[in-house]
Amino acid sequence: MSEIENGKRVPRDEIIRKFSEYYGIDEVILFDKFGRVSLSVVEGLVGRISKMKIMINKKFKQIGFY
Repeated sequence: MSEIENGKRVPRDEIIRKFSEYYGIDEVILFDKFGRVSLSVVEGLVGRISKMKIMINKKFKQIGFY
């Protein structure tokens, strides 16, 4: 813990998330302090990308692209 506090070590994403839950800090803010992108942001982007792939595939099928 002291290495994290002294900036010698950056915790894993899961640990940052647990810190944010335990201390009641918005995880986006805490991730930013560690120079990282929040897991909730990453998860949101992954979900949107998956939806976009599905929509594109449907559209391609509609127009007979494949």
